[in-house]
Amino acid sequence: MPAEHRVLVDGRSTTTRVYAAEGAPLGVTLVLAHGAGAPKTHPFMVRVASELSARGVDVLTFNFLYLEEGRKLPDK
Repeated sequence: MPAEHRVLVDGRSTTTRVYAAEGAPLGVTLVLAHGAGAPKTHPFMVRVASELSARGVDVLTFNFLYLEEGRKLPDK
């Protein structure tokens, strides 16, 4: 189960998920960003992050601020 964290970005808050490497960690961390309109909880994001962590890669996913704040359009 990934660990959830809140982080501040320019005084605004968003959430991250950390998928810790399983087995023999490779010492590699991937920051995985979602596409437009799909949050870090989208099944594709969860599947990719889970599969990579099962192969020894630490993975951090996050929501862009606009999505976290419930807006439809990304920041400029």
